[in-house]
Amino acid sequence: MDFILRHPKINFEIAAIIFDIIVVIFSWNHSYRNEKTAKAFKTVAICCLLLTTCEVALPFILELDSSFNLVKSFVNSLQFVFSLLTLYSYSRYMQYYTKITMSKLLTLINRIFLIINTALILSNPFTHIIDYYNQASNSFINSSGYIYVGYVPAMFFACEALLIYFISFKNLLPRERIALSFIFIMSLIGSFLQPMLHGQLKIIGLFSSFSIFLLYLSLENSDYHSLSLIKEELQEANESARNANKAKSVFLANTSHEIRTPLNAMLGITDIILNTSNEENVLSYANDMKIAGNSLLHIINDVLDISKIEAGKLEILKNEYHFASLIDELNFTYKLKAEEKGLEFIFDVDEDLPDLLIGDEAHLRQILSNILSNAVKFTKSGEVRFSIFGVVKKPEVYFTFIISDTGIGIKDEDLSHLFESFKRADMENNRNIEGTGLGLSIAKQLIDNMDGQISVHSKYGDGSIFTIKIKQQIADDISINEYRNLLKTQEKQTNDANSKLDLTDKKILIVDDNDINIKVALAFFKSFNADITTFNDSIEAFRNIQIVKYDYIFLDDYMPKLSGSGLLKRMRSLPNCPNKETPVIVMTANTNIEDRNNYQKLGFNGFLGKPIQNESLEELFKKL
Repeated sequence: MDFILRHPKINFEIAAIIFDIIVVIFSWNHSYRNEKTAKAFKTVAICCLLLTTCEVALPFILELDSSFNLVKSFVNSLQFVFSLLTLYSYSRYMQYYTKITMSKLLTLINRIFLIINTALILSNPFTHIIDYYNQASNSFINSSGYIYVGYVPAMFFACEALLIYFISFKNLLPRERIALSFIFIMSLIGSFLQPMLHGQLKIIGLFSSFSIFLLYLSLENSDYHSLSLIKEELQEANESARNANKAKSVFLANTSHEIRTPLNAMLGITDIILNTSNEENVLSYANDMKIAGNSLLHIINDVLDISKIEAGKLEILKNEYHFASLIDELNFTYKLKAEEKGLEFIFDVDEDLPDLLIGDEAHLRQILSNILSNAVKFTKSGEVRFSIFGVVKKPEVYFTFIISDTGIGIKDEDLSHLFESFKRADMENNRNIEGTGLGLSIAKQLIDNMDGQISVHSKYGDGSIFTIKIKQQIADDISINEYRNLLKTQEKQTNDANSKLDLTDKKILIVDDNDINIKVALAFFKSFNADITTFNDSIEAFRNIQIVKYDYIFLDDYMPKLSGSGLLKRMRSLPNCPNKETPVIVMTANTNIEDRNNYQKLGFNGFLGKPIQNESLEELFKKL
């Protein structure tokens, strides 16, 4: 121990200097991902090297005669200066490494603080503010400012770096957390132990050098920089992909709205022709035009759905619904489509299954519709069978939907790609069949989001069997059969199914900035004998709403000057507005489930999707 106390430079400090020289040499020619971080690290290493060099040189200088007393004090003061500079540089290094930007004011304060304390330390040979050299004992005696000038400023910068570490902790990798925390521990131990040793043993340089060497090996070597660079490139690529996906979603949403606007006019006018014309040729052309328009509408919906799913904006809702109504609607729709192709449509359901459920009715309908649509589309002759079974395990029911057909089937090599977006199986034979190749992909991703399963068994030329398993919560014990009987009783009591919807004496306001859309809407509403007022300017409509009382108000949402939702909000906020409680229905081309829910949250009383259809309009008024 006596040898160590007399010659600390030999056992410890020289090893520390070697550490520092290695770090400085190896880090000097590296190319870094961040030039500021590189300069800050090199500055830390150089300051640490100079600090350790001073600690090694001082015992030699102390052996000189009294004529070198001023030099002895100056070299001793330099130790404090380089200790302060090391921790200041390390604080800046932490800022650059973690990419935390400090305010210009705080940066200026740090620099002023550094300059003032450096000046105070360098004045020590004359002021003895930190310590003074005692020639009799050949050592330095602590003065009143030993802690406050010699160590507190350095500790300030160390604490600043520690604060940056904690702020950025969540964004650091495990390797970075461990390395940086170990460096703090080593540096703080050295800084707190040094004053207790009264200059007998210099360990700040040793501990700091070891910390710098560890920092280089763990975070600042070229291999780790290469990995970090790859990580940043991947993060940037991932961010670019997210932004591109977001831009794509916005583009598709806007494009959809723009496409739906003229499509609304086309289909609306087609319906008007079908309802008013008596010429057989005209009716035939109009019917073909409606079929083509509905196909285009279906394609638009598919593209929007897959975009929503890929953007992670798909929301699975849980609402009460009648299962019997859902499957009977599907049965009616696809039985009609199958019969049009000369196919037999077989519907088989266990009527003892519960009817009133809690789940996402709209998405379940979409899943089954996509599979049923494909079954009818790809079957040229024979049958399509839709079977529904289930197992009740209260409070849930586990449904099994089986959709089979006698169509062309699927080749073995196509089965593995069946649920991929924009994939069309057997293009050679299916070239003339309409569709985007998105139906099965959408169904699969919806099923996954609903914690369900889908499987397919197919033999090329012999048809396909799709099996879907999805669970739903049971809201009531009423069965499908009981609910159907209840509906029949209610229909008998209010048997006006054959009477046409009559809106005589009802005042209806329609606001849409597109004149063709207004023309189409007028044609639909006039058939119900309603008193119609229209505006293509939302500001003028808002003024009119404050004067004239209406029974129903229909608003397009995307309008210049004032949107439909904006008009609704203003109208509801007016205390004396005659239409404050009037039902307001949004007319929009944004028809997906999420949009419907958003409009409901905005306060709209109903939703009418474009293109407008007679059935949708009648159903809406019945609900209202």
